[in-house]
Amino acid sequence: MDAYELYVKYNSSTDMNSPKVKQDANTIHLARMMDLLPECARETKETKETKETKETKETVDMTGMADMSELTDAPTASNTPNTRRWGRIPKEPTPSGCLSPYVSDCDTLMMDLSRQRIGALCRIVKASVKISWVHAFASVVISPTIPNQQQYETLAYNSTSSVRHVHIVNSSVLVFLTALKTVEADKITTFAWSHSSQHAIHLQLLDGELRSRFRNVVPVFSATVLASIGLPMHELFKIKDYFKNTRTWRFKNMTRDSLIKTTLRSKLKVQKIDNALEANQLLEEYSKKETIFDIATTQETVEHFMFKHWYSYPTASEMDSMLERAGRNLNRWLD
Repeated sequence: MDAYELYVKYNSSTDMNSPKVKQDANTIHLARMMDLLPECARETKETKETKETKETKETVDMTGMADMSELTDAPTASNTPNTRRWGRIPKEPTPSGCLSPYVSDCDTLMMDLSRQRIGALCRIVKASVKISWVHAFASVVISPTIPNQQQYETLAYNSTSSVRHVHIVNSSVLVFLTALKTVEADKITTFAWSHSSQHAIHLQLLDGELRSRFRNVVPVFSATVLASIGLPMHELFKIKDYFKNTRTWRFKNMTRDSLIKTTLRSKLKVQKIDNALEANQLLEEYSKKETIFDIATTQETVEHFMFKHWYSYPTASEMDSMLERAGRNLNRWLD
C-alpha cells in the first residue's frame, strides 16, 4: 500500500466531502507514525476487512486523436475544438503510476492548495485587478454565499439582458478552472476566492495572456501546469523563472521537452549535451539526484505532510509524463 492510497483513505475518514474509501488499520498507523492523528480519529479496535481489487479503466474520447506514439505535447486549441481531449493516451501505464486511481484522487485532494500559485500567475501576467474596480462595475455576482449588495454599485437586479460583467466568488479551484475554460471573449468575467479578497482575477485577460505566451495551447491546460494544480511541481520552479526561461530559450509551445528543459536546465549540469536528446539527458541526470530535492521538514497536518513530501518535486518518471497527467486530471475534473 503506497502513500497515495494511505492518504486517500485517511482523508476519506476526516473529510465529509472527499471520496468515500474505507479506512483501515494501516491508515491509522501512518498518522500515528507522524504523530498527527487527532485523538477523536483514533480507533480503539483495529478492523479486519477483505480488500477487493478492481482494475480501474479511464474512458477518454479517442476520436480524432493524433499519433499515439507521441505523448509529449500539450493539447492545442486546434486539436481540441469540441471535445475534452486534454492529453494523449499512453499505450501502457507509465512507471510513475500516474494511472493509479489513488494518485488521481490525491491530485484532486491537493487541487485547492494551488490558490497561491494561481494568484502569482495572475499577478505576473497582469490579469489581477483591484476588487474596488469589480465592486464598481460588476452587474452579476455568482457565489454560494450571499454577498453584501451594498458593496456593488451596478448590480442588474431585474435584467438578464444587461449582463456585461459577471463576478464569481468561490474558494474552489475546480470552479476557477471551469470558469477559465468557459470564459466568453465578449464579456468581462472576474473571479475571487472570497468576498474579503482585495484583488480579483480577470479571466479574459488571463485567457489572452496565456494564449499569446503558449501558441495554440488551451489556456486552462497551461494554467494547470504553471500553477501545478494537482501536480507535484510546487517547489520545482517559480512561475516568473519559467516565463524568463521560455523567453530566453524561445520556447513558444508547451511540450514534454520544453517543460523539462525550462525547469531542469538551470538546475542540472550535463557533461556533453546532445541538442536532440537534451531533455532525456536532463531527465536521466535528474533521476540520479532526486534525493537532493527531498523536503525534510515535518508538517503540522497529514494534508501538509503529504503536500510537502509528494507534491513539491516530481520523480523523474512523473516528470516524463507530467503533461499527460495534467491532461488526464482535466479530463476528469471538467467532464
